[in-house]
Amino acid sequence: MITMLLASMFLQDDDEESQRVGKFLYGAMKDMTVVTDLDRHLNYTLTPASWSTQQNTVRFIGDVVSGEQAKRKSRYLQSGDYKAKSSLLKITPFKYPVSKLVEYENTMQTETN
Repeated sequence: MITMLLASMFLQDDDEESQRVGKFLYGAMKDMTVVTDLDRHLNYTLTPASWSTQQNTVRFIGDVVSGEQAKRKSRYLQSGDYKAKSSLLKITPFKYPVSKLVEYENTMQTETN
């Protein structure tokens, strides 16, 4: 309750730093109450991590086979990129540095065009 009250207090403020603290506290409150939400509890705490890796691998294979391309720009994809590029990031180890490289590549392509 205290975390929820603090989060709402910080989120009401117009200051950017207060908004950031409020969003952090709101996320922390959701993490603290994961066992009270049955859907989140079943989906994130009881299923093994290998299950989501398997699902993401199947999604990646499906994207490669279909050859589907992105219709609009997103965080990891430019318009016209293969969707398999973003689904590959979900199964790649060391996701953070690899995703930063992909974002950097996208900004370099945008600047040269």
